[in-house]
Amino acid sequence: MDSNGRPVPGVCVVLNHWHVHSDGAGFFHWSIESPLPEQVKIKVYKRYSDRYETLETTVPVSHIDRQPIILKNS
Repeated sequence: MDSNGRPVPGVCVVLNHWHVHSDGAGFFHWSIESPLPEQVKIKVYKRYSDRYETLETTVPVSHIDRQPIILKNS
């Protein structure tokens, strides 16, 4: 989502070494095999756009599906 709560389609989402893109509603889907890592490094950015800041952080895996990832507007 952007900082106004709107979905951002076509965002690159990198989780450790997995790379996916958000769909038209701003969702992304990924799966990993056990054992699940406790933490995951994430990098989220909109390619070919300077409208959003790139987000790079580390979060617990359990937070990925419980709260939205917010991209700040540039």
